[in-house]
Order: sequence, then structure tokens, then C-alpha cells
Amino acid sequence: MSIRGSTLAAVAAASFVLSLHAQQAQQAAQPAPAAAATFTVVIEHYGFTPKRLVVPQGAIVTWTNRDGIRHDATAVGQWTTGLILPGQTGSITASSPGTFQYKCTVHPDMTGTLVVEAPK
Repeated sequence: MSIRGSTLAAVAAASFVLSLHAQQAQQAAQPAPAAAATFTVVIEHYGFTPKRLVVPQGAIVTWTNRDGIRHDATAVGQWTTGLILPGQTGSITASSPGTFQYKCTVHPDMTGTLVVEAPK
């Protein structure tokens, strides 16, 4: 390789490194996305506590099963946690605003309400 070719290669490599550093600096200057708020509903004694929960849109809602039998939390046609075994959890992301009546499909007398508020 000639001296001229070596110089061009060195200039190209330096330009690449400077470009990479500029991209990294730009990414570092951007704020990290905020973590979603997390809320918990306890399943115990064949009931949901709290029975009514209000959360902001985008929140994560987690149901913790403290009963000795499986349960779920299902807003029919909207969302479900799937079956939650004793001692386990199931979660959803509250992505759509509205008021959702939910139940345990295994024990339909177990009901609750999730209110998801749109940003103001």
C-alpha cells in the first residue's frame, strides 16, 4: 500500500471513530424512558384486594395469588392474567383507558374493577 493509500485509510478510520463517538454522546444525552408504575392486587380468601383499583395508562398490574388454589383475573374480551397458581403472580399492562370489570373465570363470584386513566 502506498503512503497516500495509508493516509486515506487512516483518515477514514478516524472519521468512523469520531462518528461513533458522536452517536454515543447523542444517545447518552437522551433521557432514559420512565419505568412503568407497578400496582399489586392480592388474591386471598377467594377475593381481590383492593376490589377496585385506579391506575394510570401504561401501568403494570400484578395479581399475587395467596390462596391455596389457582385463580385468574380476566376482563372478558379485553385481557387476562392466565391461570395463577398458588404463590405465583400474573400481570397485565394497562394499555387502554377505561373501566374494566374483571373476574376469576374459575370462581366467577370473585370480581373486581380496574380503572385505567388516560394521561392528563
